[in-house]
Amino acid sequence: MPSTRPVELRAEIGLRCWSGTGDLMPQSHRHNDLEINLVERGQFIYLFGGKRIYIEAGQIALFWAAMPHQLIEIAPETYAHWLTLPLAWFLQRGFAAHLIQPLLEGVPQISDARPNDIAALAQWREDLSLPSDDRHAVVYLEMEARLRRWEWSIQERKRTPKRSVSHKHPNDKVESMADWIAHHCTEPITVAQVARVVNLHPNYAMNLFRRTFGVSMIDYVTQHRVALAQQLLVTTDHDVLSVALQSGFGSSSQFYTAFKRLCGRAPRAYRASLR
Repeated sequence: MPSTRPVELRAEIGLRCWSGTGDLMPQSHRHNDLEINLVERGQFIYLFGGKRIYIEAGQIALFWAAMPHQLIEIAPETYAHWLTLPLAWFLQRGFAAHLIQPLLEGVPQISDARPNDIAALAQWREDLSLPSDDRHAVVYLEMEARLRRWEWSIQERKRTPKRSVSHKHPNDKVESMADWIAHHCTEPITVAQVARVVNLHPNYAMNLFRRTFGVSMIDYVTQHRVALAQQLLVTTDHDVLSVALQSGFGSSSQFYTAFKRLCGRAPRAYRASLR
């Protein structure tokens, strides 16, 4: 049975690159990096902010991994590549707002991979496996160039009609609960209130949610509130009490306790580390 312990925000994984089949996540996962997934073949299905996100073969996804996310399905014979980038490095590069803002708001960016992306990831994986500062510096430079091209592709996609893909899945009720929580996390929330959204008994809804996501509803709410607080600490100059209240916490002490438990440091220290 999955652990029901709240998922802590890992310190930054840092600049890393690896490849493989991937592993299903028994519960939500968080770390303070930008993350890239490229599915070479097969398919990944993530639950991200209560919504299913599909990464198909030949697609590349970019997201801020501090937002609670969970890899819930992996198609047979899937093979994929991952890259993690420190958030502080990304914010210091001066990328355009249309690239940065959606990521910090918890919206994954998915597009078709470029023809040389798989070869580039293989080269970066080799470079990062060696204890060479020069090679690591080159990876950063090449990754910045790739993200600049990503900026341009966003502008191009805005001028292209978006295709609609319909996916059917069996967990509508429990995922509807997660989606509702993600959109109402700044409000006072009770288990009974969430259960009413999908017409389930509170006890059944609570147990179903825990079995599916590996955490309780209350812990899931807290994860989203802390992720929102991280976003505000990064993107605004609001004082810590204001950030706490905007994120749905009832008091600064409650906020400090939850933030430090999930992020490993106090809010001011977190903000300072990214500036």
